[in-house]
Order: sequence, then structure tokens, then C-alpha cells
Amino acid sequence: MPSPPCVWSSELSPTRRHILTLTWAALLLGPMEAFGASNVVWVALAERGGIHEDAAAALRDALRSGSGGQNLDVKIALWRDLQLGQGPAPAMVVTMGSGAYRGMVERVSREPALASLPLVATLLPRSSFDAIAPAPNARTTAVLLDQPVARYAELLRRAMPDYRRVGVVFGPTTLPLRQPLADALASRGFQLVDAIVPAGASADAVFPALSSVLQSCDVLLALPDALVVNAASLQNMLIAAYRQRIPMVSYSAAHVRAGATLALHTTPAQSAAQTVTVLRRMLAGRQLPPVQLADTFEVVANEQVARSLGLALPDTSALEAAMRRQEVGQ
Repeated sequence: MPSPPCVWSSELSPTRRHILTLTWAALLLGPMEAFGASNVVWVALAERGGIHEDAAAALRDALRSGSGGQNLDVKIALWRDLQLGQGPAPAMVVTMGSGAYRGMVERVSREPALASLPLVATLLPRSSFDAIAPAPNARTTAVLLDQPVARYAELLRRAMPDYRRVGVVFGPTTLPLRQPLADALASRGFQLVDAIVPAGASADAVFPALSSVLQSCDVLLALPDALVVNAASLQNMLIAAYRQRIPMVSYSAAHVRAGATLALHTTPAQSAAQTVTVLRRMLAGRQLPPVQLADTFEVVANEQVARSLGLALPDTSALEAAMRRQEVGQ
């Protein structure tokens, strides 16, 4: 076999030599070390303290624990305090929560130099992500807190197999999920009973829609839609469902503490772990990935409410394990 041409041949231009040098550096040093001056990751917060900063710290520690991670410089700060020109430019920006994402998007629209940086939004629902339009030409993706609709259907199959009529009030954010959810429920022997609150409707339209669903359903499934489920409507939903002895399944652990029977949600720590996987692939040279739904989850139950409704729920740890095995086997 003939020998390959020498890459240091005088026939190579200086530009090509530079490109080859960087390529060999990436191969020899590993993906993270090859970033050199761009081994900086910005993690943007809306405010200090709380679960967002805790998740940011967990993300930083996990990134640094990987191969070559000790050379990463993970800067955690308020979104407005992360400034270009103060040290090496970052390889990417991660936002924690809706407020930080909104703030960075506003900055990108004002600071064109930021538009070239990949922006990964985390710890926010799709409704918040979709409501914040990215700047033109921005390189943006997200790791969302939302669950796949099939996961809700599987939870109902395993936790409440006899509650066949599943009630949902759809709003403008969740309406695109209507058919996928109906299909996922039907494939498991359930029937969707629904009402729609259209975009532009007032908050007064929610309760009539809820009342019509509660008249015909066995279990109420609340999906993350700010028009339907919000601080003003949540307590009314819980009270109305409980008075008709209908369990409510939600997407938030806080709703379970408030009186929902069951919730399927992703913790900040779980979302941070998923984000670390995305960032490592990007640091290794992969393309900006598409928006992702939550790939891990937790099930929480309000045993007191379940007992008062005469509902015997399986152990939540067993539920989680069975659902994960089912997803892996698909």
C-alpha cells in the first residue's frame, strides 16, 4: 500500500496546516481539551439561590467529573452578569429556568456577538420555551421538563387501570398533544374525554370546560398549559375534582402537595443530568441537537387523598421501575 502524503508537505497552505493541527489536537487530546481557549461554559441564572442554582452546581460538578472535564471552566452567574470580553469567550451558554432564558434571548437580540454561541435552555416547560421567540439566526435548543404523552398513558395503565375515561382540558399550548395523547390512551384501552379552551379565551372559560369534562371522566389529567392550569385555577380544579371523587393526575410534585392524587414529573437534578449528556456531546463536536423532552422522571403520590377516594395505588418506586423497563424495552 502506498504511503499517505505527509501532512506537513510544503504543498499545504498555512490555513490548511492550521486546520490539520487543530484536528490532530482534537484526536490526541480528547474532545474537551481540544477546545483550548473555548473551554468555557456559561450557566445563566435568573436569580441566586433556590433549585436553579442547586441544579447549576450539580451540572457544573457533573461536567467536571467527566473525561477532560477538569479543564472546563463552568461560570455560574446571573444572566445579565455574564459578559463577553471578560476572559475567554464561552463555547456555549446554558440557561436555568424561564427567566434566565428570556433574559439571554433579549441579550442575543441586542448583542449580535452572542448569536453565534449555542444556547441550551433548561428547567422550563415547552409552553415557556415556545412563548419566547429566539433572535434571528440564534443557535438554540432546549432540554424541557415536559413528559412524552405516552408516559402519562403508561402511568395511568399501571396506576389506575380501571379508570378508563381520562379527562383533559386542553389549552392553546397543549392542543397539539390532543391526537398523540388520544392515540396513546386508546392503545392502552383508555378513552379521552376532553374540552378545549382556545387561544385568546379569558380565564372564565376554564371552569365551564373543566365542569363538562368532570361530568364524563373517571380520572382528570392536568397537562402544563398556562391558560388552563395556573395559580388562580389550580385550587378550583382540585376542589371540583375532589368533590366529584375524581382523582387528578398532574405534571407537578407541588400539585400533589396541594391535593392532586398523582404526579409524573422530572426533578431539577434529573434534568441537569440529561443536560450534561447533551453538553458533553456538543463539546465533543456533535451538532446542536433538537429540542428534547424529559428522558427521566419521578412519580409522586398523595396517599391521603388516594385513600379518601378509595384508591389503592401501587408503590411509586415500583411504578417508576416498571415504566422505565417498559421504555427501555420499546
